Amino acid sequence: MKNNYKLIAIALFAVFGMLTSDAVAQDFTVCSETVAECEVAYHGGDFVPINNALRNTVANDTLNGGRKHSDRVYILETGGMYMNIDPIENNGFHLRIRTQTEEEVGAENYFGPAKIQIKTDELGGSSARLMTVQGDLTLDGVFMTGMDDGGSTGNYLPIRVGADGARIVVKNSIFEQTDFALFGFDSGNNKVYFYDNVFRNQTNKTQQWEGRGIRFEAGADTLVVENNTYMNIGMTILQSEAGPINYTRFMHNTVINVGRLFNAGNFWKEGYVANNLFINYYWHGEGFGDNINDPSRDYPFTGFFAVAPVAPGVGFPDLGRRVVYTNNAHWRDPAFAAYYADSINAQPIFNTEADSMFDTFDATQDLGGFYRANNWDGTDPGLVAYTTAPEVRDFEGNLSYPETQVPLEDIVSLMIDNIRDLREARQNPFTYYGWDPGRDPDPASFSVQSVLPDALNPGDFSYTDETYLTAGTDGLPVGNLNYHDGARADWEANKSTYIADVQALAGAVIELDVVGNSEAEDGTTSGTADVFSFDGFAFLDFQSAGYIEWEFTATAGASDLNVTTNLNGNGVRGQRVFVNGVSIKDCLNYGEYIWDAEGGQGGCANPHQGMATNEWTVTKIENSALHESTTDGLVLVEGTNTIRLEPSWGFQGFAGIEVVEAGTENVIAELTPLNADYSQVTAGGQTEMNGEDVEGIPSRFKSVTLGDNGSVTVDFGGGEFDAGTYRVQVFFSTEADADVSYSINGEEVQTTTLPTSGTFHMSDAFAHDGGTLSLEVSGNAANIDFVDLIKETTVGVSNEPVETPSGFALSQNYPNPFNPSTNINFTLPVASDVQLTVYNLLGQKVATLVDDSRTAGNHTVRFDARSLASGVYFYQLKAGEFTLQRRMTLIK
Repeated sequence: MKNNYKLIAIALFAVFGMLTSDAVAQDFTVCSETVAECEVAYHGGDFVPINNALRNTVANDTLNGGRKHSDRVYILETGGMYMNIDPIENNGFHLRIRTQTEEEVGAENYFGPAKIQIKTDELGGSSARLMTVQGDLTLDGVFMTGMDDGGSTGNYLPIRVGADGARIVVKNSIFEQTDFALFGFDSGNNKVYFYDNVFRNQTNKTQQWEGRGIRFEAGADTLVVENNTYMNIGMTILQSEAGPINYTRFMHNTVINVGRLFNAGNFWKEGYVANNLFINYYWHGEGFGDNINDPSRDYPFTGFFAVAPVAPGVGFPDLGRRVVYTNNAHWRDPAFAAYYADSINAQPIFNTEADSMFDTFDATQDLGGFYRANNWDGTDPGLVAYTTAPEVRDFEGNLSYPETQVPLEDIVSLMIDNIRDLREARQNPFTYYGWDPGRDPDPASFSVQSVLPDALNPGDFSYTDETYLTAGTDGLPVGNLNYHDGARADWEANKSTYIADVQALAGAVIELDVVGNSEAEDGTTSGTADVFSFDGFAFLDFQSAGYIEWEFTATAGASDLNVTTNLNGNGVRGQRVFVNGVSIKDCLNYGEYIWDAEGGQGGCANPHQGMATNEWTVTKIENSALHESTTDGLVLVEGTNTIRLEPSWGFQGFAGIEVVEAGTENVIAELTPLNADYSQVTAGGQTEMNGEDVEGIPSRFKSVTLGDNGSVTVDFGGGEFDAGTYRVQVFFSTEADADVSYSINGEEVQTTTLPTSGTFHMSDAFAHDGGTLSLEVSGNAANIDFVDLIKETTVGVSNEPVETPSGFALSQNYPNPFNPSTNINFTLPVASDVQLTVYNLLGQKVATLVDDSRTAGNHTVRFDARSLASGVYFYQLKAGEFTLQRRMTLIK
């Protein structure tokens, strides 16, 4: 095995002498008390990596509750190798890590990004975790791999973010080699930004649903992905099935060889996907084993870009969503069509469900905020690296591992063999299709071989198609702009305007916020209306989001659980089972509790092996059989206890839990769907256990049937509501078209027909002067389930700030268009000298709004344009070295 490590070590000797830290003490660097930057040594002078060098430096620097500098930056040695036996942690503080740059050390001393990797312990085990993030995080120019030094790539989500509301900025970095995804977000409300990174070889090893770019367990506030390259992603780029991402922007990225769909989960409140290049998208196709012939599916294809109606309880209706998919180029190698033949369906960009969403809420017809246009499919972009082998050279100038330097087209046959292996359950041998030009092909060597200086861009991902070179909404090339001379600089100089143009395609922002909710059975009935209660066998079905929760009282002591469940045809499922807030685990010690009917998970004797996979079955979870990490996880406390189920692998049904004394069948509590609190799961029922399904099961298993001539009046929680414009959204079922009327506080606002094909209806907008709100639904035939009260506000175009990696932000003015005044918001991460100026289309300055020093934080400036003519204007923020710009429209 060729090894460049010694060459790096010799060259780094001079660099090591440049470190500004006070000292290297045993297995960590002592950071300076006077300098915010802390250069972390990865070795102690012998060029052998110190275990936990970075981890221990951070831990030592934060010892006893605080660091010496709030703006601390940990600087890694170029080409350095930082081996983690234990995860790096930041509890409540901003962790900043970056690699030395070529400008800092000089070209002759620059050896590429530093590498951070999991190292196995003396017994061959590992923590399976690189970082546990409990605060803000900034990564710049680092190389992180999911492969530990033993060659395993099965570590699940080695970078785990548990902070709520954190700001995560990742730029100029490489993330590679994992079966799943390197980044996993367990918490919500985070603002996440990825700029100029490479994600590669996050591939399939045991199933075709492995390999993700980034995974969200609880949604996010913001996700911005710009000018990244995704290379060999086994399943999907973005996964957020359990909660909404309020604002997503995915622009100017190059995506090569993503096995399946672009996004798993479609919970975007706002989503802008524009100016991207997708090569070999959904190259798996859909085989018969992927449920393409499932009669319960309403559409024959999954499609690459998934968008569907949001479920009740998400918190925003479809009418208020903004989704743009525009100016994206797609191409799939013809070799895949030959492989598909007649047994596999080639997937389109949009399936019929997505088509329906874009048509129903078409922004161009003022029907909502959905827009799609100018998306090309089928034209080969002429990607240079696709047919031309890259040349990667070692530190001596020689070709480094020529056998790995092949054009992308040469791995297509391996990709096809890989998916055949998975679909036909062939693991010996297993076909790997990784692409690492210039890297040692032996996976076990990844822990010792160097990161070459050009590892960030190991191939020429520019292309020759002239149409695509100017096809962006901004006139720039589609795809990652780093591969086209001058394009990246143009983007930075005009970014605010370019983004605003895409966001404006969704039309005016209509904010529809659910401000009240009421179950119909909690209201007052009159006439022939009556409460209907389901009294058969009830169950709740997980898809990919939501929860089921029970509270019950008990005496202190150990318990077992008899769980009635249905795997819905799946051989293996795993869900999170929380007992008094602790997620219990079985002996496999995965991130969830596993029902394994097939027995193929290994590692321990799963008690559910051989269980039925398509009928309701009682399964037992024993306290004595839990993994040691959750020992006595089923020991109850005196008084109130809570059991909560959340989907992890999803697609599993639950019909209740019988809590019994451990080792006996003495019942402590009967937990059924009828006494559960739940959200974003499907309520279902059968005449008896494993009997016939009952159609139209209502929420909470109760509804109000109006009969021949009845009504139900519901009051909305909260009591007092501000004056404004409102709508109601009524959820119902009916066996015949039903004529109903809606009245608010005794005044009729609409009559309508509820069709047999529908399940919910949103009313016309109505004005409310303020105060309490009650709704009366009267009519015939319909069963009224529950009602949402929605407040409507029209606010112009999207107001999401355009942020720089350093935290400067300039929001879209509000309102826009405006007459004659508008508000402009901007954010400063640090105190700065600020200039906020307004220009006309000729570039002439027409107003100076700010020209002074401002403190860190959010600022609002009001612009009065009564002296100006109608037209388009630009406003520009200059703060230190940063310049941001947006446009606005004055209409008189």
